[in-house]
Amino acid sequence: MKVKGKASLALALAILLYPVIVYFGIQLLDALVLAAVILGLTAGRAFTSPSLVTWLLLLVAASIFVGVLFFPTPITLKLYPTFVNLALFLVFFSSLYFPPTVIERFARMSDPNLSQAGIHYTRWVTKVWCLFFLVNGVISSATVMMSNEVWALYNGLVAYIAMGSLFAIEFAFRHFYKKRHT
Repeated sequence: MKVKGKASLALALAILLYPVIVYFGIQLLDALVLAAVILGLTAGRAFTSPSLVTWLLLLVAASIFVGVLFFPTPITLKLYPTFVNLALFLVFFSSLYFPPTVIERFARMSDPNLSQAGIHYTRWVTKVWCLFFLVNGVISSATVMMSNEVWALYNGLVAYIAMGSLFAIEFAFRHFYKKRHT
């Protein structure tokens, strides 16, 4: 693996570990310093592996940084997962009205000649992910006012387990759906 690839992977891991970094960071660092570190990590990821998602994460991290300038509290830092879920919801939801949907774009990477049944299925899956991001964002938002431990546990573990579970369920169901519609 090239150095750029290793750096990009390390930065992605750091972004995934945001709740852990914030949990320990708020005990050791000033909120503004911690926001600057997070912004730097996210900017590094956006520049080493540019994509819509990484630029979206950079926008959220920059918003959190600006928020910390005006409200330098741990609560402001804890809003990052909420805003990420909101941003992803908006991207997925808007793709329902400005096709192709996000999921259809992913599907076309492996099957450029997606059938009408496939397009219908990808719209349905996009709606499911919209619901997931909405519900996850609401729960994430509720944890902001809870203890740092509860916030870190939900946003650093439970949310990822829920996301992975949804992905696994959809993956299994997709094979069933394909068999019924081919």
